[in-house]
Amino acid sequence: MRRILKFTAAVILFSLALHEQAINWSGADTVTVFLTEPLKRDRAEEICTREAEGENGVTVCFWQEQPEAEILCRETGQNCRVRQLFAEGNTELLFPEAALLTWLQEGCYLDVKTAVELLGAEASGGSFDAEQSGKLLGAGAAKGQIIWGGENSFTVKGTVRSEERLMVCPAQTKGELMFSTLTLGFSDDGNLRGQAEQFLMRNGLSGKTVELTFLKSLLHNLLLLFPAILIIKQIFYLLKKKKKLCFLAAAGMAVLFLRLLAKNIWIPEDMIPTRWSDFSFWESWWQGEKENLLQIIRSPMGAAHLNLLFRMGKTFVYGLGAIFLIV
Repeated sequence: MRRILKFTAAVILFSLALHEQAINWSGADTVTVFLTEPLKRDRAEEICTREAEGENGVTVCFWQEQPEAEILCRETGQNCRVRQLFAEGNTELLFPEAALLTWLQEGCYLDVKTAVELLGAEASGGSFDAEQSGKLLGAGAAKGQIIWGGENSFTVKGTVRSEERLMVCPAQTKGELMFSTLTLGFSDDGNLRGQAEQFLMRNGLSGKTVELTFLKSLLHNLLLLFPAILIIKQIFYLLKKKKKLCFLAAAGMAVLFLRLLAKNIWIPEDMIPTRWSDFSFWESWWQGEKENLLQIIRSPMGAAHLNLLFRMGKTFVYGLGAIFLIV
């Protein structure tokens, strides 16, 4: 009975890890650039338009956060302090739920908790459960509601996943705005850092780049351990039987195990040297990756980036917990 409970708990944790990984999958294919010099909004708009019309496959989102802004819903009389994130370009790179924000001149998106607090229980269908409220608000209950930030009104278009109180707005609603950060997405998920450097050179920009390819591949390969351990344990169980059919079944499972690894294990392109005899490659790669990880720690991460790292942490904890329960 105890084994069944442990196995059930392990499967639940593994399912949660897969869920978090699925949410993270597209976001971790991006590169965030902290610009050396802030960029004016009209220049950012020009770059976004040119890149959208080009054939390079680069999607761009410039963004800037304003901490501790107060927003108000006059109908409910509720107010809340949030981070305001102003974006120019493809906001899907930051929040998949807010893909159309660029075309909504006076629209905004709120995180689930803020939307429930401002719009009240009636707007969330009478429930304050965060997950359920998020579905209801995103589906339509929050849409069309008016909130105020100072003298500006915003029409709520839906909710986004965020661990922090957040309001995502188009850059046009801010007036004079200088961007210090941008996020890039590429159709080719090969060497993201190299592609980001080409983008910066092409547009006369410079800055520190942060990408999460290594962490993403680490989590992806970690999650492979769960089914791999189950298969290996089953192989040893069959071998202990010392019967011909069990040996055949064990051999079949061994083939399955090897196919699982060969088909699903992921090694990032920039971790593969062009020549295996290039022994300095690994030292150079680790130095670059160490600088990237240090940049992640030192950088003033925005809400979108923090959410991504938080979900990656949850994936790691759930995955490790599932492995621990079956070992």
